[in-house]
Amino acid sequence: MKAAMVRTIGRTAVAIFLVAMVVGEALLLLPAVAPSLSFHANLTKRGPASAQLNFTMVAPFAADVQQAWFLHNQTPSAAGFEFYYDPAYPSSNTDPNDWLRLAARLQTVEQAHGSPVAVALVDGVGLARFLTNPSPSARTLVLASGVLPDTVFDRSHDLLGPWLRGGGQLIWVGDPIGALVGHRGPATRPGNPEYIGSVGTARFLPPGLLGGTGFTYSNFSGIGLALGGRYPYGWPGDDLRESRLAAVNGTALGGSCAGFNNIARLMIGNGSVLYVGSPLRVANLLGNVLLDRVDTGVAFHDSPLLESGGWTLIPGTRFTRSETVVDPFPVGTPPPSLCVYTFQVDYLATFADLQCMVLG
Repeated sequence: MKAAMVRTIGRTAVAIFLVAMVVGEALLLLPAVAPSLSFHANLTKRGPASAQLNFTMVAPFAADVQQAWFLHNQTPSAAGFEFYYDPAYPSSNTDPNDWLRLAARLQTVEQAHGSPVAVALVDGVGLARFLTNPSPSARTLVLASGVLPDTVFDRSHDLLGPWLRGGGQLIWVGDPIGALVGHRGPATRPGNPEYIGSVGTARFLPPGLLGGTGFTYSNFSGIGLALGGRYPYGWPGDDLRESRLAAVNGTALGGSCAGFNNIARLMIGNGSVLYVGSPLRVANLLGNVLLDRVDTGVAFHDSPLLESGGWTLIPGTRFTRSETVVDPFPVGTPPPSLCVYTFQVDYLATFADLQCMVLG
């Protein structure tokens, strides 16, 4: 099964205190991260543009499982994450503890998925260094504080925009990107954020894309609906207007509410953003959702989702199913990879399996 997985694995490169948090998180979630599902699959070609998956799943307890088939022009890889964290700078709509726990959660879950990717913490100075001299491994940058530090962005300079338009991959969580800038404060307390507003946001997003003030997502938020589960925190405004997503070659990846979406993929220049307009409150829940998006390839690439389905496994019962998928790409185009991603919907669970094969 694992032989079918083609992934770029990075070496763990995390500060000692982050490792301690990962260990603590694993201990706190021991029942969830322990092996819980047995999954056996056989992915075979049926023709030049089709494939069939035969799979069997067994669970010792009731488990909700989701499966997604998608096409990709290359096998998804997980080179690792650069994670901005600097408690000397402010955050907005983000609990500072959850801000750091999200980094630990990303590593914990990817290890459970069989991909021990590197999660490297960078402070405000390190973030500026990364954006001006990015790693050649095309690592994904995670900005989950809702506030950009003044080392990389303010009214007079911008390091994030050129990096992004040059091909960077960014996960953004929180307040509208570019609206708030943080200044370094005393060691005992973060500096106050400076409000730039739409002038700063306009450096990244076209006019009219943000809106939605006046309504809020319920427990069935867009993030949760996107993956068949619940992320129990809404966001009262500044969501993404679905009618304007085409202006940035955007794709809605969440549930819809009154014409707005709180999670989407945005293409900015040659780069892409997994934009999450929701506060960071519970790192465990949001971390799993983000990784499901990254691991399926839909977060940063135009990966057509062919079909998806979900099942509830009954304890002690063997669940067997056969699926056939046909490649919808025109004949003569470069053959893409067909990938099948199977994962537990339960937010504290960590089971996932990715298999890919080249069609054609």
